[in-house]
Amino acid sequence: MSREKSSHLKGTGATAPGGPKMASTDIRLSEKDHAVLDELNGSMGVPLSAYDLVKRLSGAGIRYPVTVYRSLDKLIAGGLAHRIESSNAFVACSGCHANDQPLFALCRTCGSATEVQMRNAAKLFEAAASKLGFHITDMNLELKGVCAACAASNEQDR
Repeated sequence: MSREKSSHLKGTGATAPGGPKMASTDIRLSEKDHAVLDELNGSMGVPLSAYDLVKRLSGAGIRYPVTVYRSLDKLIAGGLAHRIESSNAFVACSGCHANDQPLFALCRTCGSATEVQMRNAAKLFEAAASKLGFHITDMNLELKGVCAACAASNEQDR
């Protein structure tokens, strides 16, 4: 994928070089959008806030949170990133979940966020809500606990 002033990614479900599968929409990414996405991809699964991204990308000419938020909005709309609601931070999308709601396992020890592909998870919650006559308008699935690496490390420390 060339890094011209702006590149156009046609989201046909194909995988972009070095990236996750994209949503089924077209997305036009600027150099700044690419820089934000690259930083999210390089964060090793640790969610980054917009302010973290501004600090990390100041050398790339990104100096204001509004610039980062615009890029994040575009990346989220294109299915290339997700917002971790509980921490108001962002991660790169690590898989293709088409019509499925992503689920995140958040480690309280190391801060990692692992995207879990769980088929029909949203349907289970929608069915439960429907039984109550409750209409879901937004859903954010986050599990909080300790990841396997941190749990193993804690066991070794004992």
